[in-house]
Amino acid sequence: MALNIADLFEHAVDAAPGKPAVKVGDRTMTFAELEAESNRLAHYLASRGVGAGDHVAVYAKNSLEHVVAVLAVCKIRAVNINVNYRYVEGELDYLFDNADVVALLVERTYAPLVASCYPKHEKLQTVVVMPDVIEPDDTSDVSAFDGVLWDDALAGQSAERDFGPRSNDDLHIIY
Repeated sequence: MALNIADLFEHAVDAAPGKPAVKVGDRTMTFAELEAESNRLAHYLASRGVGAGDHVAVYAKNSLEHVVAVLAVCKIRAVNINVNYRYVEGELDYLFDNADVVALLVERTYAPLVASCYPKHEKLQTVVVMPDVIEPDDTSDVSAFDGVLWDDALAGQSAERDFGPRSNDDLHIIY
């Protein structure tokens, strides 16, 4: 077994699938639920051509979806790029360019800021919009950057753990 986040997480899933894995506010996910949801997102990203070594930015506050997003990125051996949710347009532009971001997992509340940045970054081809943990009813427009809503991205995707072998050299980048 490689020593990376995805493999270590999957070991915990196998050992205690029904145990609570993460809790945010009133919401809790077991290891098995977290596994299934992160696998679905990983399969969606892979279907969009995201794979080993590709840089995927996660632009969100702490939430269950944030944990799912990081695990999904690790499962397909892509590189997780953590984005500070307080960044302004210039900082996002710099990060998207400097980090060669090809996919973005973002809370919907940041849609107007992403809409301003998106057209300037040719490599950024996939945007998945997660619900906002603080403003769950946010309806910000995501059409300006072809954003796919979280539930739509996960719908119909496999929950199976059928990813290739991983490496001890898989990366995680923090700006």
